[in-house]
Amino acid sequence: MNNDSTLANVAGQPAVTPSVREINRFRERFTGLSGYYDLVSDSVQGLHKEGEISLRECLKNCADSGIHPYAEQEKIKTFTLQYPELKRERLSQATARNETLLNAFIIEMPDETLNQR
Repeated sequence: MNNDSTLANVAGQPAVTPSVREINRFRERFTGLSGYYDLVSDSVQGLHKEGEISLRECLKNCADSGIHPYAEQEKIKTFTLQYPELKRERLSQATARNETLLNAFIIEMPDETLNQR
């Protein structure tokens, strides 16, 4: 076995199925769920079979507990930023120093400022 990963679909839920050389097994992890669900088997077919059972139980337990089982996608908001032309050079230098894009730099700045207070 090697350590390659493949994408799978188990009972309609996306999953990642890597083979794990060290334990001579296949491992499957569901993606898109709010919790971490990890299965191990000696075959991909075994993973899918156990995955279907585990997923069914997980969804039932979540429903019984009132828990939303799927990971929430963060909503992206947009806005127009107006700033003095004189700040353009300083912003360019700051983004280069931080090896980031202007949008990412501007989004991270308030977090840093809020964390200092």
